[in-house]
Amino acid sequence: MPKNYLKKFIPNPEKLKQSKALGLLGSQIYEANLWHLNRKSVARAFFNGLFWAFIPMPFQMLASALLGYPF
Repeated sequence: MPKNYLKKFIPNPEKLKQSKALGLLGSQIYEANLWHLNRKSVARAFFNGLFWAFIPMPFQMLASALLGYPF
């Protein structure tokens, strides 16, 4: 049930391609595997966010976003 609820808020690839701001990130942001919800991807995202939350540094969100894609 939570997965179906969260799917309502995840944008589809057509909406992403229309956004001018995401054009700076290149074509890698439009990969279909990046937008799938499964246990492995959610666990990795949660770990990445939790790791950077406990590091005392400015711009934690920027570091998390930049290193979140390769992980």
